[in-house]
Amino acid sequence: RPCWLVSTVGGSPKTVTQMVWALQTLEGLRVERVFLLRTTESGDVPAEQRAHFPSVTDWRELGLKTHDVLTPQGVERVRRQTYDHLSRLMRTEGRPPLCFDISGGRKVMSVALHTAAQLLAADDDKVYFVDAVDPPLRDPRSPKWVPEDPSEVSLVEVPFPRLAFVHELM
Repeated sequence: RPCWLVSTVGGSPKTVTQMVWALQTLEGLRVERVFLLRTTESGDVPAEQRAHFPSVTDWRELGLKTHDVLTPQGVERVRRQTYDHLSRLMRTEGRPPLCFDISGGRKVMSVALHTAAQLLAADDDKVYFVDAVDPPLRDPRSPKWVPEDPSEVSLVEVPFPRLAFVHELM
């Protein structure tokens, strides 16, 4: 089954490759496109790591035009831009289900994505969190980016209420 992945990204974008691997290996999904919600300070997934996933034909940055997510103004920018990016994605005709990855980046970014998903997600969209169990996967300095065995990561589907009716009332 095809899907698109929307990921929050922090200083160590290893969570993105771990999520793609987990969705494909543990959930049997075929990730076709990856959308990266990242601030100006966030890391990027290097091309040599992207090459591990030939099914992903498009790695697209959805830049959050801020480097600061620690002030009220920065939080508001992240919230608004995340909602706007997701709103545009939701209107893409013929899109497959979306998988929202709240693993990377600052907690503010994860909350913004989770909240936007609550307001905009379709019934077949899902929210996930991946956690690296393997120490080299956890270490941002380690060259290991991609799990090799299911025991190296924990993938959790995060329940969330779909509140699209609230969005329709606005």
